[in-house]
Amino acid sequence: MKNGPQGAVHNFGGTKIFSDTRLDDFLASHRETNKWMILPGADSKALEPPNGGVIKTLPPPEVSVVPQSLPPMHLDVREINQKFLELTSGLASSKWIAIAGSILFGPIVLCFPIFAIWQIFWGADNEQLFGLRILLLLISLFTVAFFMGIFSIAFLAPEDEPIRFCKANQKVYRYEARHRKWLGIKLYTFTGSRITVYDWATCRGEVVRKIVGSTNSARYECFLELAIIDPLSQCVVERFRVGDRDVYSDFSGRVLLWETIRRYMAEGADSVPPTTLKTNRGKFLDCVDEFNPFSMPTRSSSGLQRFAAYLFGALIWLSSVFVWLAVLSRWIEIRTARKVHWGELERSVFNIDPSDSSVNIMNGAIRELPDGWHSELERRKRAACWWGISIICQLIIIWWIIFGPSSF
Repeated sequence: MKNGPQGAVHNFGGTKIFSDTRLDDFLASHRETNKWMILPGADSKALEPPNGGVIKTLPPPEVSVVPQSLPPMHLDVREINQKFLELTSGLASSKWIAIAGSILFGPIVLCFPIFAIWQIFWGADNEQLFGLRILLLLISLFTVAFFMGIFSIAFLAPEDEPIRFCKANQKVYRYEARHRKWLGIKLYTFTGSRITVYDWATCRGEVVRKIVGSTNSARYECFLELAIIDPLSQCVVERFRVGDRDVYSDFSGRVLLWETIRRYMAEGADSVPPTTLKTNRGKFLDCVDEFNPFSMPTRSSSGLQRFAAYLFGALIWLSSVFVWLAVLSRWIEIRTARKVHWGELERSVFNIDPSDSSVNIMNGAIRELPDGWHSELERRKRAACWWGISIICQLIIIWWIIFGPSSF
């Protein structure tokens, strides 16, 4: 492969799986020497109209921002072949969180408007509180609308809204599920999907950093946004997010994602690293292993990273009872999410040649997989058993602390 990945192929349960140079290793080696991966560093002229939160405007597609061989972008890239490069929109990483939120807070949120209506019509007859009750009702309606948005992501949205970059015709295909807006909240529906096509020549990249709030804190997250330029006015007519996100304000991965897209569209699939085999088959055991603290060290390289995995795994273990909600939500997501259908484009534009070298690389790894996969399944079962036993021990200790020895 020209300009391809330089990392070695490693073994997964005895089976060779491409995993090449790790992203964190690449960033540690090249971040400080690449002017596009530091702040303020290199920057292009801001696009018009300006975009809020932009920390870097990347150059036109014909200009490279990373001269070295690229690491694989496994969290963003869903598929690579000679026909197209497919990226996630980040929806897939939000669905199980939305399901967990719906299960936890749904009943509570739905009680808000009921309580507000009861206060207005059947509460104590106090005119001074009438305005407060109306405000409570309005807040309740907005809270319900916000919850409906989360619920629609959890159970109505498709598994993802991917974006495909086609080198052959230099087009970008954006898949969007149909949705409506109520009180400014995006609500997904069952009414199909929409596919929008853009010319790659009109695309520019912007790295955007935004503060994202959570239940008890706020943090920075970085996104790569694609800006569509009107050739006549040279103004941006549309912007949308591409790929997943980098948390805690580290934007370097978004620069690497842009270079991955740019290099694929300029040089083809042989210029970017292949994807790894997907090891989640949608089975419940796979979902358990995804969050299993006893499995986390096995997915990390040796040294400091494995030590950090042990520490993080210990934190997950301490909250195992609650983590099982995440396991259940992930399994529900996989079992209920609507599949993405590209329709006629699968035959006319995205039809893959059986001789595609990128596909053959993955097929070769799959053919070698059975023996190694059997060992991996056995490991997952053992890890799940250890986690289950440890949770029982946790519950016994909690019972002992609350009720004391007299309860036994």
